[in-house]
Amino acid sequence: MTEVGEIRIPHGKPFGPVGSLTLRSRREEDDPRLVEIYSLREGDSLPLTVERYRAEHAGKEPDRRGEVWVVEMGGRPAGFGRFSPAWWTGQPDIYSVEIRIDPAYGRRGIGTRLFDQLRSRLLELGATRLVSWVRADAGDGLRFAARHGFVETGEVIQEYRLSLREAKRGDAGRLEERLRHEGVRITSLAEAGGGEAFLRDLQHVWADSGEEPPDPQSLRHSFPSWRREVLDGPGLSPETHWVALDGDRPVGMTFLRRLSSDAAENDYTGVAASHRGRGIAPALKWKAIEWARQHGLNKFHTSSEVGNARMIAINRRLGYQSGPQRREVARDLS
Repeated sequence: MTEVGEIRIPHGKPFGPVGSLTLRSRREEDDPRLVEIYSLREGDSLPLTVERYRAEHAGKEPDRRGEVWVVEMGGRPAGFGRFSPAWWTGQPDIYSVEIRIDPAYGRRGIGTRLFDQLRSRLLELGATRLVSWVRADAGDGLRFAARHGFVETGEVIQEYRLSLREAKRGDAGRLEERLRHEGVRITSLAEAGGGEAFLRDLQHVWADSGEEPPDPQSLRHSFPSWRREVLDGPGLSPETHWVALDGDRPVGMTFLRRLSSDAAENDYTGVAASHRGRGIAPALKWKAIEWARQHGLNKFHTSSEVGNARMIAINRRLGYQSGPQRREVARDLS
């Protein structure tokens, strides 16, 4: 049995044949095939290994209400759909959804069958809104989203890739030296230490990226999920988190998420509004590059909102090359 929220579902038991399809919950032996389906469309994006996929789906926390559903054709997975709480929103009733189909099985209604199942389960869990990210060059994916009630929110993410051999240091070293003279030092989270109060301050830096200041109540509510996803999740380590400290107060952060034996994602870089424009972000990002080079990594991935001109300029100065774009789509659930 697999416990999902407060509902128990027989692990791997077929949901029932649908025409020539069988819809059922994910089994661990499905994972190599599910990773293969992902890679068919994402060969130029973040690499996914079976080990990392399993680690990301191994959470047992009661607030980790995620599920993966598989469609079989001829006894072989032809596609999958999954959902999990959109923890970064701070709203427990907003969920992220993803549906992927092997192109060889396209135009057979598999995606719709999966979406209907996800929607049914999410209604049982009390979800009120769904969000997803669709590749801008995936016309079939955008059309599918529109047919099922999703609309574009206007948020667009640009992905970037970097060969570490070609990374350009520029003035990053001088920036760190200058920051030290100004009272700002950069260190790893492992070296910085700090208890829960320090980590809550760090969460505030992470959230302080929009035009409006983060909502304190939302931050308090989402702290457990933020800590799990940003600090303690698969591929993460205190040694691969770097923080900029003004005295003892965190004012900037960046971190790496290991993706495979030779690749990592520079998953997030943020600087407190009070300290922007001083070179903290490029100094942090170069610290991550130095660590990766010393530990045998070859490739970096990162992303930025297309309107974030400052971060895009930093990425380009470091040598990042543009990859796919993704558009956010969302719909209310009823």
